[in-house]
Amino acid sequence: MTLRAIALAAFGLCVASLAYVFTSVDDSARAPAAPRAPPGTSLVAAAPASRMNVPHAPIEMRPAATPWSAQDAPSIVAQRWQAAADKREFYEHALRTGGGAYLHFAGKALAQCGAVNRLGVIGAEQRFGQTHRANDPTLPRRIEAFRASIAGCDGFEDRAVGSDEEAAIYQRLLSAGDLVGRIYANKLWALTAARNDEARATLVQALDSRDPEVLVLVYPAIVAREFASRAGEKAPDDMQDELDAWRWALCELGADCGPASPYGRSLCTGRGLCDWERIDEVAERAFPGATSERKHAIVAEVLAGDWSKLGL
Repeated sequence: MTLRAIALAAFGLCVASLAYVFTSVDDSARAPAAPRAPPGTSLVAAAPASRMNVPHAPIEMRPAATPWSAQDAPSIVAQRWQAAADKREFYEHALRTGGGAYLHFAGKALAQCGAVNRLGVIGAEQRFGQTHRANDPTLPRRIEAFRASIAGCDGFEDRAVGSDEEAAIYQRLLSAGDLVGRIYANKLWALTAARNDEARATLVQALDSRDPEVLVLVYPAIVAREFASRAGEKAPDDMQDELDAWRWALCELGADCGPASPYGRSLCTGRGLCDWERIDEVAERAFPGATSERKHAIVAEVLAGDWSKLGL
């Protein structure tokens, strides 16, 4: 996630901001633009059979076949989203259930399947293939990861979701009233230095929850507040370094960073980082501005509840 990508996301209460925050972190913005492959390139010929479409959930407690509740923790909702074989069915069920976490992940399911929603499965694959060099040695693995990332999205091809429905989800989130809803209402998913008491209280509650899915949502705002409190002491590049360190730390704080997770697949599709088993193996390229010392410090501060050291 680059500063430019975050800044684009923070322009206000609109459907574009909804799409940004719903979308899993994708580091493709770091990679240089590549010439498109020739139109009509066959992705079937270019890629082997998928080896990455097995749902990946590193948290041992998997979601059981229990009733869904609007009060379910975001981590439980995330597991259900990732495990869902039919993303459209998950989307509809999440909207019926309501609550900030389910509305957030309904939006993530929509963003995950956005290309299929607009172009259909075949069109989405063709569009992806055309945005990468035909002679890229990582292209077969990237296509494989992309296919895995849209597995189960077929229902969005048959019943497309329009912008009005996207906007309605966002408005429901703003009025949800729970922790995730307040994060949206205060725009604490964005790189913003909001410093009012309500924003601080929401960030502290998010950190207190220790829920990795909540931490993934709010860490840009935490970094922004930290830098605002030290105005003039650090250069902009240092903020990107801190964002990198936080994203790496989140992997140790419970965020799913495995190669078959949405985040792991984004590293493969966007940056060609496909052949690894543990995120630390590619940390130097995935988090180029981070140091292991800073990553460990963030983990320790979160676990200790030392909010003053985090700019709060």
